[in-house]
Amino acid sequence: MECVGSILSSDKYELEKPLLVLEDKQQLANYHGNGIDFFFAINNLDTRILTLFTESNDRNYAGCILVYDFKSFLSDEKIKEAIIWHEIGHLTYPAGKGNELDILAEIKCDMLAVKKAGKSGLEKLLQNIVSAGEKMNNSILINAANKRLEHLNKPLKIIS
Repeated sequence: MECVGSILSSDKYELEKPLLVLEDKQQLANYHGNGIDFFFAINNLDTRILTLFTESNDRNYAGCILVYDFKSFLSDEKIKEAIIWHEIGHLTYPAGKGNELDILAEIKCDMLAVKKAGKSGLEKLLQNIVSAGEKMNNSILINAANKRLEHLNKPLKIIS
């Protein structure tokens, strides 16, 4: 079995332990449903939206970010950093159980990503999620991504 990935610095990402990034097409295809890999390929969709945070089996690591295609994951620095920081957010704000989506946890993770990596990478990624949702005719995915984009683009209220 060929393993593609990297170890993220605990210092750079402000963690007690390093974080793993591993390519695992099969596990992500299984998690997101049979045929998702084929659907993404024929529709030329961004596989970076298939990313998933999971606990590491090795206690020397804070967790593991599973990516579908490591080369694609590395292809845009801003999106890559947005993904990393968003997934780090799940250490504090876990996602829902199973297929249940916790939109508040997702928004909190998004805000960490914006704070640490800037807005542009996350905004591109969320727009890719909307596009995928439209091609899959998945209103839950579209609505969730639009809510996250809406929150991302809310003007900050300054209290004096």
